[in-house]
Amino acid sequence: MGKITRDALVLGAATCALLYAFAPSATAQSTQPATPDPATPNPAGGSPASSKTLTRTSTTGKIEEVVVTATRRSEKLSKVAVSVTALGATALKERSITTETDLQSSVPGLTVKTGESSNEFDYAIRGQTTDAFSGSPPGVLPYLNEVPLAPHTEAGSSFYDLSSVQVLKGPQGTLFGRNDTGGAVLYTTNQPGPFGGYITQRIGDYSYYETLGAINLPIVPDQLSIRLAADSDNRTGYVKVINQGTTLGNQDRISGRATILWTPSVDFKNTLLVQYSKNDDSDLEGELAYVNQIGQTNGGVPLNDTGALIYGNALNKFLQQQKAQGYLNADLSFTPHTDAHGLFVEDTASYNLSPDIQIKNIVGYTSAVTDEQATLGGSPFGLLDIYDNNSRYDGNHFNQDDYSEEFQVQGKAVDGQLKYIVGFYRGDVTVTDASAGTVGSDLPHPAAQFYYDAKTTDDSTAVFAQGTYDLSRLTTVSGLSFTGGVRYTWEDLTSIQLPRSLFYVGSSEQKASESNPSWQVGLQYQVTPEELLYVVTRGSWRAGGYNNVTPPTNNLDFFRDETTHDVEVGSKFSGLILGTPVQANLALYDQIVKNAERDVFFEIDGAPSSQTTNIPEGETKGVEFDGQMRPVPWLTLGIGFSYTYAEWTQPDVEVGGSLVRATNYADTPRWAGSISGTAELPAPEDWGHMTMHADTYVQTDEFFSNFYYTATPGTRFSGYSVTNLRYDWTSIMNSRFSLGLFMKNVFDRHYFIGGFAVGPDVGVETVIPGMPRTFGGELTFKF
Repeated sequence: MGKITRDALVLGAATCALLYAFAPSATAQSTQPATPDPATPNPAGGSPASSKTLTRTSTTGKIEEVVVTATRRSEKLSKVAVSVTALGATALKERSITTETDLQSSVPGLTVKTGESSNEFDYAIRGQTTDAFSGSPPGVLPYLNEVPLAPHTEAGSSFYDLSSVQVLKGPQGTLFGRNDTGGAVLYTTNQPGPFGGYITQRIGDYSYYETLGAINLPIVPDQLSIRLAADSDNRTGYVKVINQGTTLGNQDRISGRATILWTPSVDFKNTLLVQYSKNDDSDLEGELAYVNQIGQTNGGVPLNDTGALIYGNALNKFLQQQKAQGYLNADLSFTPHTDAHGLFVEDTASYNLSPDIQIKNIVGYTSAVTDEQATLGGSPFGLLDIYDNNSRYDGNHFNQDDYSEEFQVQGKAVDGQLKYIVGFYRGDVTVTDASAGTVGSDLPHPAAQFYYDAKTTDDSTAVFAQGTYDLSRLTTVSGLSFTGGVRYTWEDLTSIQLPRSLFYVGSSEQKASESNPSWQVGLQYQVTPEELLYVVTRGSWRAGGYNNVTPPTNNLDFFRDETTHDVEVGSKFSGLILGTPVQANLALYDQIVKNAERDVFFEIDGAPSSQTTNIPEGETKGVEFDGQMRPVPWLTLGIGFSYTYAEWTQPDVEVGGSLVRATNYADTPRWAGSISGTAELPAPEDWGHMTMHADTYVQTDEFFSNFYYTATPGTRFSGYSVTNLRYDWTSIMNSRFSLGLFMKNVFDRHYFIGGFAVGPDVGVETVIPGMPRTFGGELTFKF
């Protein structure tokens, strides 16, 4: 990224910090009374993040207050003592956020990348991530209605009819589902209500055609109601496979969801959600970006030169051809395909024992089946193709069943000074993972053929408790409170190589058990009704496990659990500065991780393999800021940025008997940020409501491997910027119709969103191009 872009980010960050610095003194000048706090716990235990809590009150010039559930209670974002970015239904619409990858431009410090399948999404926050082909649990966990989603559960088909998305940053463990070390992404669906609904039709270039909608059906007034929602999404891919006459990135997805709300009494509530999704896509495989030369070393490490040895100078010539033929043109040995379907079931029941005590039980079940292929060599030579010789529709097979149950009691005690939650969690994950592939499939005698087939299980059991105590009476300092939480988790892990596997040596099952605490301690001080200061320190971990594509000999396929702890200092402000409505959230953190779970690729007897291993220690430090201001009642301006300094403080890992040094953090740009503006356009009242939104996202260079200066040169892509525009005309001429027009990547910037670091396997690196300029429109009818 050029100097001008970096300077613009620094200038924007400095401007926001300066604005924020004036907040405490300027608050006293406010003559407008503080907004009454509507964020009281939902006595029925339902989803609090409804669109009603996420409305804009432009008539008074205020900025919308967002209600979040980061503490498992409904609270204003400005009152929550943890770094959270929340987007309500209005913000999701204004920013045309329709997929998980769109979130990255609106959440400072969040990186979203696609995996081998375009239906997989891996999240990275503060350097905590999950590498491609890793056996590791996610570093950042996604949740749908408080139920954790594991990999290969087709989360990409759930992104519709949402009331909010919340991104929690930093180690999680004392409150949400499973332990993780980076954060959580909470998706909340719309809940049943009075009769009504909507249908939206979207169209655009690349043959984009999407139909979605929902309807509320009250069955028994005030007792039983149903919400039905569905989405059908079709698009032609934006990467042309020239030699195949096909495209990559095709989408053909359909999903349906039914939510049943039963409230037989004022104190009891049960919500049942059932969702089925089916995807039939062509994946975004990597384009050739780098070739290891014969005998090449990097940082003293000999590089794998399989590709150069097999294909000689032809591979180098094709690399130059790939660069010349353009960013969105590729030549591959075949067009990879994904066929996936999944069932998701969630049931939440809550009962008020008293005005101060509520019990709640959350059950989740996911069944997902994914069949996919991959051509990871980035060329027409078939350097690394994952498919069965007998059928190119056999490659990777994932069968996964997840079950979880959480029971909790939350309430108040000590005259309301103590807010607490205690509970029990159980989660069982079973995955059968089979892969078949070939190195040099276009040769008369392929260099290697491989079959991997294994079944793993992860059974997690945990107890937890957390409470916040108001210290005002004890200390005479009004607004001071203390939060403490602890969770203890037991993990039982198993792995068995199945008969088809290259590493099958009999039916013996491997077993391991782990246990660890997670904890949180913090102080928060509500300095004024508008300003909150806090400091928190947390410790968490994620379980170890088994690699399916590594031989079990000498326990080579097992990796240890990862542990982490951090310190975060932050402040939140929501009020007036010099008469201007402002919201500002600032967080500074320092996080240390030990035995970090990262993937290292290598070859075994000519067959590609990967090993999730443990890098001894790493540290990330950073600053995150996001804020909004409304200088005039019709205009809202926003800015957000993150600065992340990440380094491996103990970088050496052993792979296949050799030491390899980790040199950089993957999926962690040093700088990232965005600026945005939303203007309410002048129009006669009986015309309806018109708005125009614009935002620009910028980030610096990013690596897609942790070993750029040793085992994987060629795994860095340059920084980039993307600008998006949207126009909305709501309630056209006071009718039930609304119109939206949007354009993404307005200036058609070329950029990459990830890659496959398979250099240690076959001697090449490949990158995944980002979406070019696209445009379209949508028409919505509400009833």
